[in-house]
This record gives sequence, C-alpha cells and structure tokens, in this order.
Amino acid sequence: MPTLIFGDRWSAEDSQRLQDFAWSRALDRQRRLQADHPMVEQFWEIYDLINVRPSNDEFSIEDPEILNHSRDSDFIAVHLQQFAQECARNRTEMISTRELKRLLPQSQRRPFVGQKKVLSKLTGKAVHCWVFRDERAAS
Repeated sequence: MPTLIFGDRWSAEDSQRLQDFAWSRALDRQRRLQADHPMVEQFWEIYDLINVRPSNDEFSIEDPEILNHSRDSDFIAVHLQQFAQECARNRTEMISTRELKRLLPQSQRRPFVGQKKVLSKLTGKAVHCWVFRDERAAS
C-alpha cells in the first residue's frame, strides 16, 4: 500500500520501520492507559512517605503505620481526613480531597475495593475508610 503513495522510494525496510513504530506507539498507549492518573500516583507517593513514623527504638523490626487502619495486611484502609491532616502536619503538598474522591476509585497500583467502616488497628474504633488491595502484600 505505501508504494501507491510513495512509489519506488518506499522500501521493505521502510515498511518494517513503520510497523515497528506503530507497534511501539500502541504499546506506549497501552502502558499509559494502565497507569494511574498523576494525582493518584502522587497520592500513593505521599502515602508511602508519611505512612510510616520512624521508631526511636533502633532495634525495632517495623516502624508503626500511622495512616493504614486495616488489620488485614492484604489491604490498605485510609481515612482521607486523617490523610489531609498528616499532609498538613508534615508540610507535604495535599491533593484536593474532592479530586481524590473522584480519582481514587480508578487506582491501578493498589486497586480500589470500596468505602466502608473498618475496625481500626490504630484507634480500635470503627473508622470510615477508603479501602485498597495492597498488591505489595501479594508478592
């Protein structure tokens, strides 16, 4: 088909390069579609940054989580108001809660499970959280 447009100037090598380019663009598009929205990526980066409070005990095996209310290690349960408070306390850029509520259900990195009350491992009380599957726990 390209020879109809370009005549003798179009070679088999040109056709192969065009096909390779088209496949490359298609794969790039597929990767972009599977990636999280930039604000969701930013949310998870901030979450990972401020979720763990360093321990004063140098022999401590794990630092305590301060944002994950889930008692089940396969899940992350985040109370968005607490997330905003911790962002302010840590002087970390906060994403609009309205935007988070719109975008977090499409989270790919840590798939969204739903909004529900969970019995918090942090407070021992029922807390309304946004719940996600923690893919890191599965690996």
